[in-house]
Amino acid sequence: MRLTTEPMLRLPRWAYGALALVAGGLAALGHVPFSLVPLSIAGLVLGFVLLSETRSKKAAFWTGLGVGAGYFAVALFWIVEPFMVDAANQGWMAPFALFFLSVGLALFWGAGFLLAWSAAATRSRLILT
Repeated sequence: MRLTTEPMLRLPRWAYGALALVAGGLAALGHVPFSLVPLSIAGLVLGFVLLSETRSKKAAFWTGLGVGAGYFAVALFWIVEPFMVDAANQGWMAPFALFFLSVGLALFWGAGFLLAWSAAATRSRLILT
């Protein structure tokens, strides 16, 4: 996506994943219970910076999945509350519901990041040739 060969961020692979989760979590803070719109914008910008650092389709997908999972984990925090009505019997399901719902919805973000990376990479090749 970028025309330079040197990455702007020199981080280990796990740090990119952690940053993607943090970026998604920050992006979700713009919603009503928190209403922290500047942090939301910062999270989205960080997510797009991470996307611009990817070098392959696989990395773009995983970056999108991480940003989406962080976003939905924070935005859907309320999904665990119905399980706490009868916490002794159903409380154990709450973390699974939050995890699988967040990751399942993040698959769409992963696909979107993959498409965005592919479109930008194709455009770069067209400009350079």
